[in-house]
Amino acid sequence: MAKTTIQKSIYKNLFTRTFGGTTEPGVADLYISGYGYFWFEHLPEKLTTYVPDMTISEIQMTLAALCQRVTPPGETINKTTQPGLGGKKWSTPTNIEVGDTITVSFFEVSGTPLKKIMSGWTRLIRDMRHGASGLTGTDYTKVNYSATGYKILTKPDGITIETVEYYTGLWPTKNPLDNFNLDIATNDKVDVDIDFSVDNIYDDFEGKQKWIETKAEKIVAAITQARDTFENFKL
Repeated sequence: MAKTTIQKSIYKNLFTRTFGGTTEPGVADLYISGYGYFWFEHLPEKLTTYVPDMTISEIQMTLAALCQRVTPPGETINKTTQPGLGGKKWSTPTNIEVGDTITVSFFEVSGTPLKKIMSGWTRLIRDMRHGASGLTGTDYTKVNYSATGYKILTKPDGITIETVEYYTGLWPTKNPLDNFNLDIATNDKVDVDIDFSVDNIYDDFEGKQKWIETKAEKIVAAITQARDTFENFKL
């Protein structure tokens, strides 16, 4: 595999670990966080029964627009340890442990569209009035209440993808009613953290699942199509 300019820069400055300047090789930019998107690709079709004033497309765009932070689960390699002579220890890996919760933080806007979406989604899974699912018969299957999503991190241009992860089996574990309290002494914005259960996490490790990045590129292209026009700045 051919070495990238960034890799050559890192190797060249292995001693100083400084990558400033203008002339390559020897120059590298730090990875800057905070640029990217979270996009729910698949949402339950019957969600619109519980959120009747929005289409699936409108729900997708609303969630993407209101998302401000995503905290994915980590992966831990567990080990077993064996003591030797004099108590000196050595270890061997046993199994992996992958978290099954992803936390997505949203901000709410007037009209409370986020509250309507999350309340509707959780009621689809288990209705708070009677405790049973809103799905019946053959409709009660994870396909009909879970979602898939892409976490896409980009360079500061908002277009060039740095890394992407694909999540399946997503469903919210909380109806955020407790975020909408009343306190006449406090006037502030409302941030809502939703924990989603997640079954599988995929990434494009060494290009072995190229379809993930290909799909992410299409999502970014759709989101940023009006980036350099006045369409986003209509009065």
